[in-house]
Amino acid sequence: MINGHMIGLAILNYNDYKTTLKLVETISCFKSIDRIAVVDNKSTDESYEKLLLAASDKIRVHVTDYNGGYSYGNNFAADILIHDGCNILFFANPDVLFDECFIVTIANLIHENGIAAATGLMLDSKGQKQSTVLKNSRYIDDLLGCFFILKHFHSNTKKLKNNSGFVAVDQLSGSLFAIHADVFREIKGFDEGVFLYCEERIIGEKLKRKGYKMVVDTSVCFYHDHSQTINRSLNPINKMERLFESRLYFQKKYGSISKIKYDRLKIAMKIGINIRKIIWRIKQRWIKLF
Repeated sequence: MINGHMIGLAILNYNDYKTTLKLVETISCFKSIDRIAVVDNKSTDESYEKLLLAASDKIRVHVTDYNGGYSYGNNFAADILIHDGCNILFFANPDVLFDECFIVTIANLIHENGIAAATGLMLDSKGQKQSTVLKNSRYIDDLLGCFFILKHFHSNTKKLKNNSGFVAVDQLSGSLFAIHADVFREIKGFDEGVFLYCEERIIGEKLKRKGYKMVVDTSVCFYHDHSQTINRSLNPINKMERLFESRLYFQKKYGSISKIKYDRLKIAMKIGINIRKIIWRIKQRWIKLF
């Protein structure tokens, strides 16, 4: 409990119970967290049975009826936390690491400053600062992003400096962020139209349209071992296909693009995927040779 707010944290697992249990073990002693909802997204391994061993009054362990992706699984977890009375919701990937100071600082930020959603600086596993998305991607960004070289001409990210105050952004890192439960319900949570990727972009767009603020507090940070869980389930081409599908969905539903622009983006994505497939196959053959 922080300033009268009940704090809940959601962790979504898919075929990676070891990483999930490691995070649960780390944060289960945090007094600032009142409830932890661990949701297994219908894994194909023994994840749910293993995760059940960590269940307690504080740690809720559930399994979904089917694997509906990141948005579906986290909405499922959010419902559990809200039902238990949580006012501030944290969403954490299994492959992140943070201390209790992070939870307290971000929760206080939302409570005291009227911020709807917030997070801290993201570092990689080696402690290097990762780029923060300042503005949501435009149509031209997604179009150029289909190709290796052209995507570098349009960048909407920046590496923020430590202790440089609160930085307003259009979206937060989906690997770890907090949002007020009332706001989450008002925007109807995550859009389950996307299976993987762009969830934070859509959340950001929803909040922006409602006039809510999102910030990165540069006084605190967390570590993210990028896509550790996803890499176990998808190869680079599968991940890019999922990413492009989600970007196309975003532009159609939230970018309100014309049919011509939609078709143009769809073709560019298909070309981009085919180019990547050729490069990936060449790399795989090269690896086998050496």
